[in-house]
Amino acid sequence: MTKPRNTSASSTDSGNKAESENLQSQTEHFDNEALERCSKAWHRFFDLASIDPRDENLNCIEDNERNAFAIEQAANAYRDAMPLLLSYENIRDFIACTAHGMLQHVFDLDECRELLGAAKIAMALLKTQPKPPPPAI
Repeated sequence: MTKPRNTSASSTDSGNKAESENLQSQTEHFDNEALERCSKAWHRFFDLASIDPRDENLNCIEDNERNAFAIEQAANAYRDAMPLLLSYENIRDFIACTAHGMLQHVFDLDECRELLGAAKIAMALLKTQPKPPPPAI
């Protein structure tokens, strides 16, 4: 998810407004379906729960108390969209979503550690499962 960041003092006001609107309305496109799903869920819920997702005065959403509820709801939607830890592919996608969420400040460091620890345990358990027999020809 792309969230507005503080802009430099040398930017013009109109530049700040355009950048803020562009970042808030922009959705990311990924080659990975799980990342795409998580990102879309974050944006959808943020837009639904936000007081005004296109407010030009929102230079830094993370610090804006008016949108604290929207950020929390969007983060919950992101978590809910993450894949279940049931297969190698899902675990790989779960790790990718966790790493992306950490970079985008969806999760704090402690939650990332817990999520990655869960993925590590799931991978270890998956490796202990017996392999299915080859299909009969």
